[in-house]
Amino acid sequence: MSSLAKRFDSGQLQTETTISINQ
Repeated sequence: MSSLAKRFDSGQLQTETTISINQ
């Protein structure tokens, strides 16, 4: 999922992805 967060470096999506990984 790191690639996804990197692709969407908008910030909002990156935060959502991080939350998904945490959960």
